[in-house]
Amino acid sequence: MADPLYTAQATAYHGRDGAVKSSDGILDLEVHPPTELGGRGSGTNPEQLFAAGYAACFGSSLLFFAARREIDISDSTVTALATAGRNAKAPRPNMAPNCFRVTRPSDSQRLISSCE
Repeated sequence: MADPLYTAQATAYHGRDGAVKSSDGILDLEVHPPTELGGRGSGTNPEQLFAAGYAACFGSSLLFFAARREIDISDSTVTALATAGRNAKAPRPNMAPNCFRVTRPSDSQRLISSCE
C-alpha cells in the first residue's frame, strides 16, 4: 500500500476466550466463543466482530460507489454472515465471510447495473 490513510490496532488477550482492546481504548470487550464452538456463549464472540467489520466496510464501499453514480442508498443496511467451519485441509475451525445481505435490493441492483 503506497499511502496508508489509517491503521487500526487491536490486541487480543488470552485468544478467543479473553478480551480485545483497541489501541485508543474505544473498543474494550470480553470475548468468548459461541456455544456451537464449545464456548460459554456469554458476551461478544470473535465471529460477531469479524462479521461487523466486513458489513461496515462493504456498506461504506456501496455508499461510495452509489454516490459517484448519484444513486441514493443512504438508508440501506448491509448484513454480513461469517461462518466458522472445517475443511479437509484445516482440522481446526476457520472463518470466512459467506454472504452479504443488502436492504433496498432494487437500488443495489441499479448500482450494480451501472457498473457494467
